Amino acid sequence: MDGARILRERVRKPIAEHFQEPILHARCSDAFVVGGGATGILRTGTLAASFNKPFWLQLVGAGLTAAYATHIGSVLTHAQLPSITCHELWKHDLLKKRLDVVDGYIAVPKGPGLGVEVDEKAIEKYRVDEQEPTPKTLYRQKKRILRISWPGVGKKKRVWEFTAEELYQKAFYSGNIPGFERGVSLEVIENDKSSSFKKKHARLREAGR
Repeated sequence: MDGARILRERVRKPIAEHFQEPILHARCSDAFVVGGGATGILRTGTLAASFNKPFWLQLVGAGLTAAYATHIGSVLTHAQLPSITCHELWKHDLLKKRLDVVDGYIAVPKGPGLGVEVDEKAIEKYRVDEQEPTPKTLYRQKKRILRISWPGVGKKKRVWEFTAEELYQKAFYSGNIPGFERGVSLEVIENDKSSSFKKKHARLREAGR
């Protein structure tokens, strides 16, 4: 918490954090990212309002999720920042009628329930077998080397290599590798079936990377 206070004191720009009560009470953040279930969101929204802290809702999903976020955001006084639902990223939003975004806003649907109608044909079309591995799972099953390079010349250039995203994320969050800075890059080295790749990958795995 001390680090968060120092950051708040020294940075001129507003800081937004994922909601945590200790950060709220320590006044280390100017705004928050809020997600979760309805009860938790309403409680968090009330707490944020009592400290006059704006926030945005982060509820990622298709059209139903966007409709839900629109409704719950409309009754929270401090849900003043743009919500993140990502419903426009999907091939289909699974609704019969799209939620139109006009000048950055979605009108709260007025029909029964969430005010939207599910497209049953789309549900059937995009239904997946829960037993089948997802594209993400298939991607992570393949061997690869992730090379992260920090800027610098000669000996000042720093390079770390890992075999999985979660491993370099763990190293980053534990403070074992430096924070991000301008010029940092990620190179993905796919398995070319060579003996050199196999040996290097094995060495990294043995080292816990």
